[in-house]
Amino acid sequence: MKKCDKTMSFPVETGVYPREAVFAAANTFVGKAFVRVSAGRKGCLSVELRAKPAQGLDSSLEGEFYNELLHHTLRLKVSTRHQALREKIVTQALLSAQVSGGVTGVSAGDKSADAKLEKEIEKLLKEAESGDYKKDPLGIAVPWEKKTGCKSRK
Repeated sequence: MKKCDKTMSFPVETGVYPREAVFAAANTFVGKAFVRVSAGRKGCLSVELRAKPAQGLDSSLEGEFYNELLHHTLRLKVSTRHQALREKIVTQALLSAQVSGGVTGVSAGDKSADAKLEKEIEKLLKEAESGDYKKDPLGIAVPWEKKTGCKSRK
């Protein structure tokens, strides 16, 4: 990290954090400081935080930026993981609205596709109701203290 009186810059590894997450974190952070994201050395982006007028630059801003970066990285990961389910739900909603809206001329092929989609949604709903999400394979529900063996600071 380079730090001047009113400017701080640091690299962000694009192999660890996706570019989209870096830009989302920068966008979230604009209320606290001016943010500039530029190309750094290979595999990195350079993030520069500059103090807004009448404000100082706190040394904790870099840590806050990385926390925001982790938040957006997780959001992207979850969004990607559930994209197919989201698309199926939206498709089902649109098909239901189309059929209940009195659209005529629905062919037999459309009805079989609709039935397949309904079966797939039922399967996904049963899977969600089975409680598999309670297994927590990513360890998200495990408290920080248990993961690291450290005591929390209060």
